[in-house]
Amino acid sequence: MYRASQKDEKDPIDRLSNRELEVFLMIGEGMPVKEIAANMGLAPSTIETLRSRIKSKLSITENEKLIRVAVEWKYTQAKTDIVVS
Repeated sequence: MYRASQKDEKDPIDRLSNRELEVFLMIGEGMPVKEIAANMGLAPSTIETLRSRIKSKLSITENEKLIRVAVEWKYTQAKTDIVVS
């Protein structure tokens, strides 16, 4: 998994635009490009461009790693959102 450096504790996900984050979350849900495009009312080529920008901002070169990071990030976010009564 990617890690923020100790010098810069800011989560790299914070560098994503709102639209890139939306695509990133759908990638984490296992949605293919065409389905993401249909849900967002965009062309698949636009989603490919957004996915490319996400990979660049997160220093990821492989699509498989992007999917893994998105799933792991969603999982860790879900764990932090759980409130113990």
